[in-house]
Amino acid sequence: MQYRRMKDGTAKSMAMTIAMAVFTAMEGFRHRHLNDAQVCEFVPILCNAAYTAYYCDRHRAKDWYCDMQFRFAYRLLPNYWETPELLIRGESATLVHDKDLLDQLAIGAKIYAMIVRNAMEDFHCKYLSDAQMRELNPIVRNAIYTALYCMLNYEDPECRRWLSETEDAIPDDWPEPMLLTKKPRGGEAVRLKKRYEWFCLGKEHE
Repeated sequence: MQYRRMKDGTAKSMAMTIAMAVFTAMEGFRHRHLNDAQVCEFVPILCNAAYTAYYCDRHRAKDWYCDMQFRFAYRLLPNYWETPELLIRGESATLVHDKDLLDQLAIGAKIYAMIVRNAMEDFHCKYLSDAQMRELNPIVRNAIYTALYCMLNYEDPECRRWLSETEDAIPDDWPEPMLLTKKPRGGEAVRLKKRYEWFCLGKEHE
């Protein structure tokens, strides 16, 4: 399936790699807290959330609705969420020496993780305690941060190897991801865009 291949550069394929990075990182958590049926229910939630986060991130500069979704997730970030950590140590990755870019990447990973966290709220209420979510949240952040870091440092052999192994691990039966939200149309879209411009962009009421 074409969407599974990260190298084709599509939003879906890149998002699936991010989702697989999270799924792999939470292996120990899954074995302790989730049964097979719950894992099957969780996978499409994860894939759809990763796709939504990646799509909105890549299109927010030219799409007001994507930008609004990203800004909303940013505003929800708790102060107590720690800076994510890499699950990989590349030897020649250029980002290692660019603190500003690393900081931006860390914030982006937190926003992605918040979108995942919001998407799995119903799953959390059904199956996971608050304590289990506190255990899971940093796992998700670290995995997303590592995936984004490796994508930006693809020239680094260790990053390239990690991405290749992550991509190859995606099961053939994983569902194709779908966006969690669709841009409203008509009058609703006009009203929503105006609120976005007033509250998020600081534009004055006309």
